[in-house]
Amino acid sequence: MDLDQVPVGTAVYQNGLWLGILTIHHECNGNRAARPRRQIQTGKWADRFAYRGSAVYRAAKAAGPVQVRVCGN
Repeated sequence: MDLDQVPVGTAVYQNGLWLGILTIHHECNGNRAARPRRQIQTGKWADRFAYRGSAVYRAAKAAGPVQVRVCGN
């Protein structure tokens, strides 16, 4: 599945390895309104900042299709 088509709140896997949960954060945009940006939250303390989650998202998108698992309550 293409990463841009994955719904928010979904667990994302690539080649059988868990990448994280797809979320949206609001990115500052200078004097303009903040814009939503998709990211993958890995749950690691070192990846707690939004730019790290965005980097994981871009790397996963460049690597190709992903597998998903819907997280339900």
